[in-house]
Amino acid sequence: MKKIIVVGLCACLIVVLGFFHHLDNKVNEKLPIKEAELITVPPGASVHTLFNLLNENGWVSDVFWLKVYARLNPEAVHLKKGTYQVQTNSSLIDVLKLVTEGKEN
Repeated sequence: MKKIIVVGLCACLIVVLGFFHHLDNKVNEKLPIKEAELITVPPGASVHTLFNLLNENGWVSDVFWLKVYARLNPEAVHLKKGTYQVQTNSSLIDVLKLVTEGKEN
């Protein structure tokens, strides 16, 4: 019986670690930006508005991992309105930092 419990707990731990590893890979993945582009975050925009902007620009196709990141890191998604220049080789984390720190173009 103890062996089954230990095996079950190890399996759960592996699944959880795999989930967070995949989340980290997804949010640090480079966006397909060929040249620097501007995005505008309107006043009162939510993180979902930003996700839609990224999706409309074709930079992300699946916002699931962004939503998970936002849920796990609510302090990292307080957006500041403005127009921001997103550089090539930027990741989702880079874009979030840009629009939460308010470093406008």
